[in-house]
Amino acid sequence: MINLFRSQNIPKPVKTVAATFLMFTAFHFLYSFFFSPDNFAAVAALFKGLFGIAIAFGLLKLRAGWRMLSVFISGLSCVVLPIYFLAIIFSSDFVLFMTGLSGINSRVIIELILALGFVMFLWIYITLSRPDVKKAFESEKLESLAT
Repeated sequence: MINLFRSQNIPKPVKTVAATFLMFTAFHFLYSFFFSPDNFAAVAALFKGLFGIAIAFGLLKLRAGWRMLSVFISGLSCVVLPIYFLAIIFSSDFVLFMTGLSGINSRVIIELILALGFVMFLWIYITLSRPDVKKAFESEKLESLAT
């Protein structure tokens, strides 16, 4: 099997973003198997994890469509996560992902996860929007069209 992380023609920022998506996948798998309070949330987390694997390998293969999807998901997350964050702060009985939040500890943990998620998705958006990264995906796109 070819190790895509050791390939020389993949820019280092793309490898780092792909590794971040794989970390995101591991988080969702752990959530779905160990911490999920109900079946729907477990299945949703499992599918998000599988989708993260597909995105990571699509990025490592320098597929332009996977880059655009990653930029879209990251941009959308940068809009939605602060709204969730503010809703948790200003609501006394906010329900997130069908799970009621009770107690200060669970609120603080969820707020930290949302803040870290926002920073991660903002970083992914900025990294995949850089001109040198775009150029790597465009050159692969042109090579695949030529063959």
